Amino acid sequence: ICLMRNTSNRYFDSFRKSPFLVKGTTWVGYDDRESLKIKAEWCSQLGVAGLMFSGLDEDDFTGTMCGEGQYPLLSTMKSFFSTDKVTPTVSRPSTFAFSGTTQFSNNEKEPLMKSYNIFKFFVYLLVFLSGCLIGYIILCVWRRTQQSSSQ
Repeated sequence: ICLMRNTSNRYFDSFRKSPFLVKGTTWVGYDDRESLKIKAEWCSQLGVAGLMFSGLDEDDFTGTMCGEGQYPLLSTMKSFFSTDKVTPTVSRPSTFAFSGTTQFSNNEKEPLMKSYNIFKFFVYLLVFLSGCLIGYIILCVWRRTQQSSSQ
């Protein structure tokens, strides 16, 4: 992506909140500092505590490829989420059952369900966004074949 940035046209997808590069018939979607800040702000508004990266190998580990220093994407996320916005707390269930299952008191079960619901939301969101991306790719390929056949 860093090598392609200087020789391609950059566009910003307002739906995905991410940039993509186009060079001839090749395009690549990616996240940069700007898009990660937008997504981190959205997560903050939802009240979640972090983001998931689908691949850490997309960051510039050496700091020599993009000219933005070492780990520009991870550094952006770290700077956003490492503030004193949230103080982590740890609590233990007040009762245990040693028959292979854990019993929770009423005050402990609610945070567990909230965490599960947030996890479920992000799984559904990930599946939905993957479907959107696949649909977008199919649409782009279809448009290109239509343009090629009309010429």
